[in-house]
This record gives sequence, structure tokens and C-alpha cells, in this order.
Amino acid sequence: MKKIILILLFFANLSSSEPFIAELLSVESNSILHFRYKSSSFVCTNYGVIEVDTLYRDKNISKECRKSINEFYIYNPKLKNIAHYIFEPRQLYHIEVHDDKCMIFIKGRKSYSEYLIEIGLAKVKPFFNDKRYRQTFKNAQYEAKLQKKGFWDKAMIKNCVINYEMDEINLKE
Repeated sequence: MKKIILILLFFANLSSSEPFIAELLSVESNSILHFRYKSSSFVCTNYGVIEVDTLYRDKNISKECRKSINEFYIYNPKLKNIAHYIFEPRQLYHIEVHDDKCMIFIKGRKSYSEYLIEIGLAKVKPFFNDKRYRQTFKNAQYEAKLQKKGFWDKAMIKNCVINYEMDEINLKE
């Protein structure tokens, strides 16, 4: 019983948006990171964004979208594992938890979500309404679109972004 109460207290603490410091245990992908806070381990997925990795793992994406992502990574191999270049296991990172997702800060107040948007490996989630981060994310996305980075490459827009956004809109209705 005591163990259950401790676990509930741990997740209650993580569910607040107050920042805390956690140790990175490992990087699974650009969109999944494993951390430890005190004596408990947890998985972080990025807050407020849809990543290319997440889209690729979606069983419902079209063959054309999957092909576009594969081609993108052939021409940009370092971006496929960019998290391995950014994060160091056993290092400490500031994290905020929102809606069971993580806002991981990598450069002062710059979040990993914002960075992924800037380099085109993520886009702002449709219906993302967090007033603190929405405009920053939208600005980063605008710049990535102008430079046709990642998601904003012609083939990815045609084969992935438009179809995925339509699915998100249909789910919301």
C-alpha cells in the first residue's frame, strides 16, 4: 500500500507544470527519451508537437508518406538521430510536464520541442493552445516553412502533413 501511495505522489508531482530537474537515462529516438527523477524512471515524449518519428511509427500513414520520410532521412542522415547529438545520458535537464508530455529545456529557455520545429523534424500540433508556447512554436514553424526544412519539404507536405492534419481535424469533430 505504501508503494502505491509513493507512486501516486510521484506522478502527481510530475503532472504539474512546475519545472524540475531529471537525469537522462537514454535516448530511444528523436521523440522518446528516458529519464529518472529521484528514484523513479519515466518516459518523455515531446509536448505540443508532432514529430517526423511519431508520424513514421503511425501504422495508418500512407505508403507515400513513409517513402517521403525515408527519402528525407537518406539525404539528412544525421537528423534521423539528432537527439543522440543533443542529449548526453547521465546529464541533468530541466523538464516541465504538461498533459503527460514533456517540455525539455536544452538551451536556457529553448525547449527541445521548439528546436525540433526549427529544424523541420516536428510541427505544431493542430489545436495546440498553450498560451506560453504557442507563438514561439508558430514562429519557429514559420521559419522552417520558409526554408523548406523537414516537414516542409515539398514531398513531405504533399504526402504527410496535409493528410495527417485532415485526420486530426476529423478526429476532433
